[in-house]
Amino acid sequence: MQKRHEHSDPTLLNETCWIDVGQNQAPITCRISEIYTHWAWIKCPAFNQVPDYFSLLFTADGQVSRKCRLISRSNSMLVLKFLD
Repeated sequence: MQKRHEHSDPTLLNETCWIDVGQNQAPITCRISEIYTHWAWIKCPAFNQVPDYFSLLFTADGQVSRKCRLISRSNSMLVLKFLD
């Protein structure tokens, strides 16, 4: 797995989030474990269903979201980069 360091300190969370995979599918429920300015670590039981590009929803209604690119996936952990 990648080392967890960046210029900013992480915010450690254990908050629910959702991955919008599009294609008229229901969002995948996950948990944010660490969030940085440009990166995040997400715990996602359905990690094999996550596409390379997606929207991360911070609210269930999707009003707060960020476009993301998947950097790596391993044992239900996702590392993602924010694109916006």
